[in-house]
Amino acid sequence: MNTNLIQTIDAFAVFVGLVGVLVIVAGVVLIHFIALEMGMKGRYISHDSIRYRLGVYILLGLEFLVAADILETVFKPTLEQLTILGGIVVIRTGLNYFLNKELEDLKEDIK
Repeated sequence: MNTNLIQTIDAFAVFVGLVGVLVIVAGVVLIHFIALEMGMKGRYISHDSIRYRLGVYILLGLEFLVAADILETVFKPTLEQLTILGGIVVIRTGLNYFLNKELEDLKEDIK
């Protein structure tokens, strides 16, 4: 396969991974700053609402990270990399599933 194409896809995978990390960091910083430091916790926003908002950022960030791992492995599929990718995808998919279920419960509690 073309080396330039592989390098471009690798660079794009790194970019997608960085977007995932930035989404999670932005969520943590925004939620912490707005909800906790500004004194909104307990007055205007419930604890469950804060957890729900943070969970949404984490879910979105994890989706980007899974996509980045898949992109990194697609064009260099050694057995070791496929095994590692499989483990990462299973773990992150499990995290996404359980976090999503918790967010659904929190959403119901907030209403």
